[in-house]
Amino acid sequence: MTIFKNPPPPPKRSARKKWPFGKMKVGDMVMFAPPWDIDQAQVYCHGFRRDKGWKFTSEKDGRMFRIWRIA
Repeated sequence: MTIFKNPPPPPKRSARKKWPFGKMKVGDMVMFAPPWDIDQAQVYCHGFRRDKGWKFTSEKDGRMFRIWRIA
């Protein structure tokens, strides 16, 4: 076993990089299909509503899932 002195930490992972909701303007829509986690996306949208007052609506169409920013 080897001990390393002061190695750089791994890059920080963030859901903000995974989901584009922070870049969306009112009227914009994002569309995705599995394997994206639909429940996780809705939870993330709820956080934007709580923290920034933004509103989203969503629709499932077959295998595709769409989320619009409406306010």
